[in-house]
Amino acid sequence: MPFATPSFWTVSVILWEYFLTSSLAFPIAIPHPTVDNISINLDKYEVKLDGELITDLKPKEVQLLYFFLTNKNQVFSREQLLDKVWGYEYYGGTRTVDVHIKSVREKLSSPNNKWEIKTIWNVGYKFEVK
Repeated sequence: MPFATPSFWTVSVILWEYFLTSSLAFPIAIPHPTVDNISINLDKYEVKLDGELITDLKPKEVQLLYFFLTNKNQVFSREQLLDKVWGYEYYGGTRTVDVHIKSVREKLSSPNNKWEIKTIWNVGYKFEVK
């Protein structure tokens, strides 16, 4: 059966493994990366640019930015970003990455930036620190 629904026990095991590895079961300290004039507190979903709190970022934009700040100067394909930021169960298209990156760029543009989210043509994106 190609479209069989998972059994009760399969779902139970998956949920139990999620609980054991989630922050609810084992709280861990999440680093608060800072690069130049931008910092992120993922515990509070707060982003500061030039010391000012940016309040119009959506949660997924904050997560995407957090991923880039903790992996600066590395190139990631759209598929890798979908896997790492959206999670393996995301079924949408890869263009959602482009839309979110465009929005982050617009909301965080500043003449003081010594970094940029750079498009690497035919590959993906990287958070480049100058």
